[in-house]
Amino acid sequence: MAQAITKSPKPIGETAFPRCPPTLRETLLDAWRRLTKALRDPYRPELHYMLGPGPKWREKHRSDGSRPGTSRGKPASGRPAKSRVSMPPVVGTRAIARLTVIVLAITTCSIETTLAEPKLAKLAASAADLASQTAPRREALLPAGQHPIKSSSSEPFGLVTERVPEGELWAKWRGVERRIAEEVQTVEQCRADPENCPSVEAQRFRKIVDVARAREGRARIGAVNRAINLAIRPMSDLAQYGVPDLWTAPLETLAAGAGDCEDYAIAKYVALHESGVSDEDLRLLLVRDTPTREDHAVVAARLDGRWLLLDNRWFALVEDGELERYSPMFAIDRDGVKHFVLPGEERSRDQGQANTTPAARK
Repeated sequence: MAQAITKSPKPIGETAFPRCPPTLRETLLDAWRRLTKALRDPYRPELHYMLGPGPKWREKHRSDGSRPGTSRGKPASGRPAKSRVSMPPVVGTRAIARLTVIVLAITTCSIETTLAEPKLAKLAASAADLASQTAPRREALLPAGQHPIKSSSSEPFGLVTERVPEGELWAKWRGVERRIAEEVQTVEQCRADPENCPSVEAQRFRKIVDVARAREGRARIGAVNRAINLAIRPMSDLAQYGVPDLWTAPLETLAAGAGDCEDYAIAKYVALHESGVSDEDLRLLLVRDTPTREDHAVVAARLDGRWLLLDNRWFALVEDGELERYSPMFAIDRDGVKHFVLPGEERSRDQGQANTTPAARK
């Protein structure tokens, strides 16, 4: 028979193909194992067709040139025996196909990672450039010569808040609050009895919370921001649900796999609260993006007297005082929906209560 390949590829471990996603990595590992098994197998019938004669021909024409029934060393034709030139082993067509698929897949992973790196770098650079961006919001709101209040104020952006009358925002927040309470019970049930957890999304959310709980301070806040940003892909409510605006609870958003800025913010708000951040240090903010003139939602978490903003547009945590492109409109916390006003312009409690509906005082 033709000589079998003596050198075969070494087995590779689970750490191979680090640039590829987990699902594609498992496929590549399986293809590589099949390829190495085929190359180690000494019996490969395709070699008979690609390298020429097989065992019957070799028996008839022995390596010493003799034929059956003739004396050894003397060929029947009387001519000196020709030395057989051994041809190099050739990989079978199936093995070539498998190897080609593996090479193409690895190349694709490298290309996708290379393309993603500039995007991540751009996101990081955009967060670094936010401090240098200016917007006329504070200069227009604050009197001339007065500097903005530092972010160590009791509320984000150095402003104060007032409770707003009952309306659409209250209805949306109360509706999502009820669903959040139900989902938190489901998550706690899955934590107590993981084997009988009724929701895959609850398990995913529990893991995000547990990872954040194992960290402290800025690392805890950053872990939640990154995990939620990676777990959801951006999609408008109109494209997803056919309505202009719909607020969903975290498990609903994870089940859909997509959502808009409010869905990101609600999921982060609940995850931070469940990971140990107190209610006093959490705000769900509705802001106006001044350069684009679009409404947007973020989460503010207070750490050491400073408010950090969690935004689905980037992974970096940015202080409210450095992010002047956002003009704050509403803040939502455990006390309900409030709107921002400048210090000194807030109404007294009695006047505020007089101007609200009875339902708003409940």
